[in-house]
Amino acid sequence: MARNRRPDPLFPRRLRVMAFGADARHTGVKWYARWLADYAGKTAGLSMIEHGAYTLLLDHYYQIENALPLDREPLYRICRAMEQTERQAVDRVIEQFFTPQNGALHNAKCDKVIATAREHAELQSRKGTAGAEKRWARKHKANGSSAYGSHKAATETVTAKRAAKSSGAQYPEEFELTWKAYPRRDGDNPKVRAFTAYKARLRDGHNHQEIHAGVLRYAAWVKSKGREGTETVKQAATFFGPDKAFLEPWPCESNSALLGAV
Repeated sequence: MARNRRPDPLFPRRLRVMAFGADARHTGVKWYARWLADYAGKTAGLSMIEHGAYTLLLDHYYQIENALPLDREPLYRICRAMEQTERQAVDRVIEQFFTPQNGALHNAKCDKVIATAREHAELQSRKGTAGAEKRWARKHKANGSSAYGSHKAATETVTAKRAAKSSGAQYPEEFELTWKAYPRRDGDNPKVRAFTAYKARLRDGHNHQEIHAGVLRYAAWVKSKGREGTETVKQAATFFGPDKAFLEPWPCESNSALLGAV
């Protein structure tokens, strides 16, 4: 009878690729599997530069957990493509492996992996929360609901602190540009919460250009009202939140000129 042989570590069939900025507490895609035979078969005609561009685009896709923008300029920056020949390589990779859909560039395999990872993360989160609630409910049953409520609030605080600690991870370049353009405010404006809300809006179907344009309109409006550096400036997490303030016109003279130019 044939014995099961362990795979030779020098010739793995699957490569585990770590996504940028991921750690054990990240709720999305922490890694993705690259089946070497499949990858080699689908990319046999790529040059060395094109292989590099494709890998960087895949990593970025998984990092932001969303489709890529249609605008080529940010994609060139993602791939560090400075020379014309490098940008042409990026163009060829995009045309071969990405499909324009709903205002963004999609890759079917990436979308499937992200959806599966998100479902798994949500399932694990629900299981962990349910288990913790049961343990604390049993432990503090004699003390009434106040102890449980205090524990729940403390748990949420710890979760927020862990997210803030993990925010030392690298942010996508598009978000960094938008963050830099966001008007300065007096008071708290946590970047990690802003990035979480930003990603949520990308998942809703909005794209980076739409959000960034909203930030520019809001910054011009804030400046026209003389509110820069005050507490009246919205937190970025609120601006990118479910109310979608980035879609508002934020009318002022500067924005009227911009809209008139368009």
